[in-house]
Amino acid sequence: MALTYNLELDSDVDFTPLTALRPYVLIAASHPFAKREKIQLEELVDENLILLDLPLSREYFMSLFQGRGLKPKVYASTRQTDVLRSLVAKGYGYSIANVRPKNQLSLDGGELVYLPLSGNYPSLTLGTVTLKNLHKTRSVSTLIQYCIDKVNAQAVPGFT
Repeated sequence: MALTYNLELDSDVDFTPLTALRPYVLIAASHPFAKREKIQLEELVDENLILLDLPLSREYFMSLFQGRGLKPKVYASTRQTDVLRSLVAKGYGYSIANVRPKNQLSLDGGELVYLPLSGNYPSLTLGTVTLKNLHKTRSVSTLIQYCIDKVNAQAVPGFT
């Protein structure tokens, strides 16, 4: 069993959706947009993007821009979310994510702000995945039920 997103799942797995995670913008607390309630991608296209450069994530985040005919100015890319958060907190650019940790500080103590994106953008669905036609042990079934009970649109444990 795994906890994953609904991106490019094989046909030999069962996916149990738990919650949809809408994309949001991550910026430094010192950024001029930090006091805003929400933001549009069009307003960020000339700003530096710090891209989470993981397989599937990269394509998903870039598709948000492409779907609006925009080309972001990628300043840096990283595979490490802590590096990404530190670069953003230091004011090198903004980023986009789907999961918001409760902690709004980077590892080096920089303050971060999470802004919802204004408009319709595809969400990522977080869910559990198991192999199809495989007997689930009681432990796996219990864990899946725990995830169903605890993860929803209002609460993802450890996240806002």
